[in-house]
Amino acid sequence: MPRIEVNYDRCIGSAVCRATALNTFDVEDDQCVVLDPEGDPLERILEAAERCPTQALTVYDDAGRRLFPHQD
Repeated sequence: MPRIEVNYDRCIGSAVCRATALNTFDVEDDQCVVLDPEGDPLERILEAAERCPTQALTVYDDAGRRLFPHQD
């Protein structure tokens, strides 16, 4: 199961995450909420993270390796 972290200092509640991965994310009180880290395919979750205008989402794989944002 992927692990998803939300940086609430960066999140502006744009809802791009919800629009991209509806079964994984929601927006409450202008902040992203992870409903179910397995709600959508990993590719869709990564797309949501990549589309976030403030880069507020970090996604890790099952082994704890960061998938997004990419490590240098």
